[in-house]
Amino acid sequence: MPTELWEKFFVLLDLEDIKSVRLAWRKWTNIAARFLFRPLVFRVDRQDVERFEIVAQNPSMLAGIDSIQFEIGTVGIERVVQCLGLVYMQEYNSAKLPSPRTEYTPEDLELAKDVAIYEYAAWNTRWHEPKQGFREMSEVNVLLAKLKSLRRIDVTGKSTSFTSALLLEAWMQGSDRENFKRVSWSSSCSNS
Repeated sequence: MPTELWEKFFVLLDLEDIKSVRLAWRKWTNIAARFLFRPLVFRVDRQDVERFEIVAQNPSMLAGIDSIQFEIGTVGIERVVQCLGLVYMQEYNSAKLPSPRTEYTPEDLELAKDVAIYEYAAWNTRWHEPKQGFREMSEVNVLLAKLKSLRRIDVTGKSTSFTSALLLEAWMQGSDRENFKRVSWSSSCSNS
C-alpha cells in the first residue's frame, strides 16, 4: 500500500497508538514518526531543546512538525493559594449540607487539601528550577530554521499534570480558564 494511504490512517490515531504502531513494522516506523510531535511542545521545566536536537536528526520526525508551542506562563502562588482556599471552602460548605453536592466527606476533604498543597509545592519547585529559557533569540532562530514544515507557533500558559481535583479546580480559577486544556473537565468555576 502507498505511504500516502498509510498516512491517512495514522492521522486518525492518538499519540499512544502511534507510538505502539511504530513498533509493529519497520515501514510504519518512519511513516508514523511524522505524527509524533503535533505540536512539538517546549516547556521551561524540561530539556525540550535537547530533545528537539535529537528529533531533528530524524528527517521523518522533523518533517512532521508543523506546529510548535512554547508554554511559558504561570499562575502566581498567591493566586493559587487564594483559589485553593475558595475551592476548599465551597467543597467544605457543600459537604455540610443535608444532601451534599460533593464527593468529599469532611475528613476526606482535609486529606485532599493537604495532597493539593503538597502537589502544588512540588510542582512549583520544579517549575522554578528552569532547565531552559526561550529568551535567547539566536537559539530560537536556529531551532525554527530547521522546521521546514512549520505553519504555526503558539505561546501559551502552561498545561498541568495535577492529579488533585481541588488543585486543578484552583488552578483553573486562577488562570481564568484561558489557554489550559482539560479533556474531562466538566465542573464550572465561579469567582463569587
